[in-house]
Amino acid sequence: MIMSYVIAVLGTVFFISALANGYTLIQSVIFLIGIVVANVPEGLLPQLTVALTLTAKKMLTFGVLVNNLDTIETLGMRNKKRGGDRDLQ
Repeated sequence: MIMSYVIAVLGTVFFISALANGYTLIQSVIFLIGIVVANVPEGLLPQLTVALTLTAKKMLTFGVLVNNLDTIETLGMRNKKRGGDRDLQ
């Protein structure tokens, strides 16, 4: 949710700065869309990392013990790798 607000604020700031620098309304809107779309993949990995960390801490308070970390490590490796569907070797 916070990331959505950050992206919206950045898009708005860049939209206003484009208008202030003499770009047309259409060009400024296209620039706004480009900024918002470019920020989605950049914010996804930190968001997922924070979510996994908070979940692990919450599981720790319940006394959950993970015997096999291969699944969690594989998930982390897949998110670091931009390919997604390719097998890790």
